[in-house]
Amino acid sequence: LRLPEGVSFQEGALVEPLSVGLHAVNKSRMERGENVLIIGAGPIGLSATLWARFFGARHVVVSEKNPKRLALAEELGATATIDASKGSVISQFEKVAGRAPDIIFECVGAPGMLQQCVAMAPAEGRIVVLGVHSKPDQLFPIMAILKEVNIQFILGYTRQDFEFTLDMMGARRIDARAMITESVDLELLRKPTVQCKVLIEP
Repeated sequence: LRLPEGVSFQEGALVEPLSVGLHAVNKSRMERGENVLIIGAGPIGLSATLWARFFGARHVVVSEKNPKRLALAEELGATATIDASKGSVISQFEKVAGRAPDIIFECVGAPGMLQQCVAMAPAEGRIVVLGVHSKPDQLFPIMAILKEVNIQFILGYTRQDFEFTLDMMGARRIDARAMITESVDLELLRKPTVQCKVLIEP
């Protein structure tokens, strides 16, 4: 797919993560005015944040421990942020939105996180799983059964997601450039970082 006129190569590097977030929001069946909790503010969580707001979520609350990523979430459309290291995430969410989230986007991928999402979800709540890890996980089905929770797993994106993302970038209806926190050479990749989306400039 060609980049639209006026969209830089640097912005083009964001099309893939933005398409993942778009795919997830579409799969969530989100309706305008619903309340959304996003767990994790890496590139995928931030992408889901941007699209949830774009498509009309009332509250888009992002939970994250890293203060720099929380600030990025606000730049990209979060209506509120939660420091996950300071008390109960669901209690903090309910203070903002007045009730439990309609949809929870799990964008961390740590063992045990899915069970935590089930615990936070309301009756008939929706959980969208974008976080990936390669270790076995443990889920207690009875809690999800009693709540009739719907769990939707996400794999990547479609060509249509790429096309729509490019169209919105070309029309300047979305702007995710804040996600690009640094451009580095290959040597600097050896060092630990708290950056969000890093571009490699050889």
